[in-house]
Amino acid sequence: MNEFKENLKNDLDIFINYDEFAEEYELQGKKIFAVLDDDTMQKASFDKSSDIYDGVYNAVYTKKYTLYVKTKDLKEKIVEGMDIELNLDLYNVKNVEEDMGITILSLERFDTC
Repeated sequence: MNEFKENLKNDLDIFINYDEFAEEYELQGKKIFAVLDDDTMQKASFDKSSDIYDGVYNAVYTKKYTLYVKTKDLKEKIVEGMDIELNLDLYNVKNVEEDMGITILSLERFDTC
């Protein structure tokens, strides 16, 4: 392997490393190390047809996340539009990118207040 590719591989091991940035997750039933970035911007939509308590509507929040995982650690190919399970929570895959051995998943899930 040439020096450049070897350096990229080493950098990948630093970024997706439990002692540095990564944490252990269970993705589709397989334990992996990955980096999960949550989007602090949340979009709320109010469901006026649902239960009303003291004049306050229940809100459904769209939470967005980006998951960085080594491509070789994936149990199966993940594609846009697919629902995946991450630590027993269900997420919808909005976008998938692969870059130099890392798969970048844009995820979304709904939550209520």
